Amino acid sequence: MSISVKEAAERLNITVRAVQLRCKKDKIRKKNNTYLITEANIETWRAEPKEKTGNEANERNEAKHYVNDTDTTEAEQVTETVSVQ
Repeated sequence: MSISVKEAAERLNITVRAVQLRCKKDKIRKKNNTYLITEANIETWRAEPKEKTGNEANERNEAKHYVNDTDTTEAEQVTETVSVQ
C-alpha cells in the first residue's frame, strides 16, 4: 500500500512540496499521477537531515532575483542621463 504525499508530509513534519521534491530526487515511481511512496521511503527520509533541498532554496532565490530584476529594470527606466555643460 502506498502513502499519499500529504500523509508523508504530516508524518515527516515537512511540506507537501518537500515530499514531492524528494520523490522526484529519489525517482519514486508514479501511478495515475500519484507517487508510490512506501514505508521504506518514509524511513529513509526520516533518517536524512531536515535540510532544505537545493531545489527549494533555488526556487526562493529565483523568486527574489525576479523581484530584484523587476525593481532594477523599473529604476533604470526612470533614471535619465543628464549632461552637465
